[in-house]
Amino acid sequence: VGAVREDGGARRRREQSWRVSVWSRRVAQLSRCGARA
Repeated sequence: VGAVREDGGARRRREQSWRVSVWSRRVAQLSRCGARA
């Protein structure tokens, strides 16, 4: 059960980090466009 729990936690962490990276990328693009404009 411990291994399964670890896997679930890792998967959740990976998903969160991926979402954060995508969101930060989007924000960077928006800020870039704003700076250009």
